[in-house]
Amino acid sequence: MNKKEPAFKRKYFLWGVITLFLAFLGKVFSKAFLWLPSKGANFDYLRPPGASKDETLFLLKCIRCRACANVCEAGCIRFFTFLENPAYAGTPYLIPRIKACNLCMNCTQICPTGALSEIPDVKEEIYERVDMGKAFVLESACLSYNGRVCGVCRDACPLKDRAITLKPVAKPVVHEEYCIGCGRCEERCPQLPAAILVRREKTYA
Repeated sequence: MNKKEPAFKRKYFLWGVITLFLAFLGKVFSKAFLWLPSKGANFDYLRPPGASKDETLFLLKCIRCRACANVCEAGCIRFFTFLENPAYAGTPYLIPRIKACNLCMNCTQICPTGALSEIPDVKEEIYERVDMGKAFVLESACLSYNGRVCGVCRDACPLKDRAITLKPVAKPVVHEEYCIGCGRCEERCPQLPAAILVRREKTYA
């Protein structure tokens, strides 16, 4: 019998208890700060796929366990800090310009509370149910709208020729009814700053 085995089991049992305790503390403190006036962060961000559009409901369900980031294939999930927003602290978000979602759906399948609704890794289900935001083109900054040929955003889109099509000459057009907001178009846009952006809410003209 391996004498190291009991110590090994105790180690991971202890880490499990600590993780649950920290998640519990995060849940308690997040509820305590929900009454504070809150508009999210002072930067644009997306929630992971499967997150409720109702931020209050999402904040109540999320226990800040960070399991979603542990299984994220793209490594795109980040977490709010207490200084950024006390009510949002510990909750997941992503900035597509830094790293977009690759639609692996692992985060939705591991979430223990339903803060991220489970979505199977099936293309039809993903395209139907994921709604992280909507993309829009800043024509004044887009290469193709200013005399050069690009089209990178269309090529990056998992629903190319549906969510993003090109009109002559290589000018991108976003079709909101198909856009799922994964952010790949924004991540790979060669312009600085990006000429195509993804937002959770339609805050553009």
